[in-house]
Amino acid sequence: MIDTLGAIEKALVLLYLDGNEHAMIADVLGTSTSNVGTRLNRIKSKLRVALQDDARDVHTENHNATR
Repeated sequence: MIDTLGAIEKALVLLYLDGNEHAMIADVLGTSTSNVGTRLNRIKSKLRVALQDDARDVHTENHNATR
């Protein structure tokens, strides 16, 4: 899923997953702390939807395979 993100989004996620605080991520990316929070929330939502879609596809494939 992360491979579907753009370069900046990937960097933001990796910095976040490394345990960096929003202020430090903002400094590294040259943006504001509030922008980091907003972008992380949007990325989380984007990944959540993609995971739900994948799970739905797998369920449909499994259901069709048992027919």
